Amino acid sequence: MHRFSQSLPAMLVVGVTIVLVSASIGGCRRGDVSTKQSKPKPRNVLRIDESNHKLVYLYRDPESGSYKRVRRISEIPQAARRRVLVSNPLSADVPPPGKLIVADLSGKPGADGYPYAIVSEEEHHRRVAPRPSLEKRPRLVMYSTSTCGVCRNARAYLKSKNVKFREVVLDRDAGAMTRLAKRAKELDDRGDLNSVPIFDIKGRLIRGFNRGQIDLLLGIH
Repeated sequence: MHRFSQSLPAMLVVGVTIVLVSASIGGCRRGDVSTKQSKPKPRNVLRIDESNHKLVYLYRDPESGSYKRVRRISEIPQAARRRVLVSNPLSADVPPPGKLIVADLSGKPGADGYPYAIVSEEEHHRRVAPRPSLEKRPRLVMYSTSTCGVCRNARAYLKSKNVKFREVVLDRDAGAMTRLAKRAKELDDRGDLNSVPIFDIKGRLIRGFNRGQIDLLLGIH
């Protein structure tokens, strides 16, 4: 009994030590599991709006079909804001190599700016390529009235130059004025539509009969 009583404290110390070590190891493992966190969601890498002065915008001019470069969204015609190329000259990653950033600036910006997509050059050019149409728009459309003397002179001049055109006589066509107003809206043209002749030449409305201007636009020599 005496020998047993002497070894009891030592046995208690060893037992307590083993329990503490086991608890410590187990707690560490549980801590490792509980401290795992989900990865944060990626945010937009580019904010497109008027507040970002580092960006350059490249849009396709609806009249000439050529691309124009500007620094401000307000400089882009409303009719050309549907697909605008965006870049940052100070960053090699905007757009990413081999890609294009195409933004839709036609509406209002959201909380993160205007919406955009990153596409390949091939996809962009395929989308902006002119689509074949069974009913092609004439090279020139002249809007006139049956009593307009200037319109008669313009008609005779165009025929003398062998220019193919379509004439719309507003006072003989009930829906002609509505179509003309719709066409002006498409072209973002807010000019007067109450005077004739009006010429629709290459997506541009020309008011009045100006031979020099018509010759220039049609390439007449």
